[in-house]
Amino acid sequence: ESRAGPRIKMKWTAVEYANGVVVKGGHRLVGWPNRANEEPHDPNGPPLDPLDTIPFGNLSDIPGGQAVIQRLLDLWTSGKMYFERADEAFIDLAKRNPKAVMPGKPPVRPAPKCWGRQSRDDIGKARGRPASGINPKTGRPYRRRKDGPKTPKMILDSDIDSEDEVESDIGSE
Repeated sequence: ESRAGPRIKMKWTAVEYANGVVVKGGHRLVGWPNRANEEPHDPNGPPLDPLDTIPFGNLSDIPGGQAVIQRLLDLWTSGKMYFERADEAFIDLAKRNPKAVMPGKPPVRPAPKCWGRQSRDDIGKARGRPASGINPKTGRPYRRRKDGPKTPKMILDSDIDSEDEVESDIGSE
C-alpha cells in the first residue's frame, strides 16, 4: 500500500515520477533495464543489447516495439523489476533533484525547432517556364522573367537599425 492510497498511477517524466511515485507514493522502481547508466561500457567490447538499455519513459514513446514490451513484462513477472519502499534519503533526493531518482535515463528527444517554420528555398531564383512563346491560357506572350522573392529567409533584430525609422511609400505623395 502506498502513501497516496490504492489509486496511485505510474508517471513517466522525471518530475512526475519523482513527485507522484517517490514522494507521494513512497516507492521506487528497481530493476529497470538500463545498463548504459549503471556500468561503464567498453567501446572495444561487444555492443550492449538494445533490450538492456531501454530508456525510461512512456511505453508508447519508447522505440523497439513488441520486443521491448516483452522484455519489460518478463522482468516484471520474474520479479527482477519491482517496486520497493523508498527511504527518507531517497525521497529527499527526489524533492531536490527529480532526474537523479529516475530508474533509467530518459529517452532522447529531438531538439526543438528554435527558428520557427522552414522558409522558402527559391529566393533569388527564377521560376521554371518556357523561355518564349504564347501563353496557352491567355493567348498573349509571356511577361518578362522574374527572379522570385527578394526578402531574405530570416530578418534578425540585429539587421534592423534601431535609430532609423521604418519608412513606407504607401500614402506619401
